[in-house]
Amino acid sequence: MSRSREFRTHVLLDSWYCAKVLWKAARERGFLITTGRKCNRWLRIADPTVEGGWRWQRLSDYTAQLQESSYQRVKWPGSAHEVYVHVVTTRVRKLYQCQVVIVRQSLDAPLSQTRSWASSDLEAELPTLLTHIATRWKIEVLFGDGKEKLGLDHYQLMSAVAIVRFWTLALLAYVFLEEERARLQQHWQRPVTIGEARLGSAYSIGFMTSSNPGSNLTPCMIVLPLEAAQPKSAKIECKVDFVLFSWENGSWLLVTSFFKLQC
Repeated sequence: MSRSREFRTHVLLDSWYCAKVLWKAARERGFLITTGRKCNRWLRIADPTVEGGWRWQRLSDYTAQLQESSYQRVKWPGSAHEVYVHVVTTRVRKLYQCQVVIVRQSLDAPLSQTRSWASSDLEAELPTLLTHIATRWKIEVLFGDGKEKLGLDHYQLMSAVAIVRFWTLALLAYVFLEEERARLQQHWQRPVTIGEARLGSAYSIGFMTSSNPGSNLTPCMIVLPLEAAQPKSAKIECKVDFVLFSWENGSWLLVTSFFKLQC
């Protein structure tokens, strides 16, 4: 895999996983890593009054001494909401050199509500750092929706091949629901969740093929009118079955079947 900045892997974790062993593993593989940080972690702070010119300071104490002028007022990625951000490049005890990002919703808010992160991306400017941080929440949403709506915490598979097949189908379904969510959102002119997209979906998807493995799979789709998919309309019973076939010994064999979406 290319390790150029354009395609570089970036590991995003919350504050429970801000451990040196994970940072070391990411660095050894050439990955970037951004993790949440708890307020009891220690920063290396320049101090000409002490021997060596620096000292360790607890993050909570460092934050408490910051002035209003130390923060930048910026918009949070993907929203009109504004936050106050302070960034310092330093070393974190038991970690490595990194950029520490301190975020406050308001300068009048209690210091206990301050959030902080550490990123190994030393070249990133503030907008990029905030994008790293905001992206982790999107991943949390993906896993939350996947468990609640797509059964990612219910499957009982043992082999790596079976797990990869299941996750492939689950993420295929997720992409389908994301596109459906965008369609319904445009039609209803309001925000739509994945759960609503699942309930509002009125599709039946399948594939037709000949016995020739070289032939193309032809998708078959039946679409009901948008009006029929409105949440307040009469109940609609519609099932979406996802199946995966494999060409073996001159015939198509069922490899695995997926779940059914009940509309």
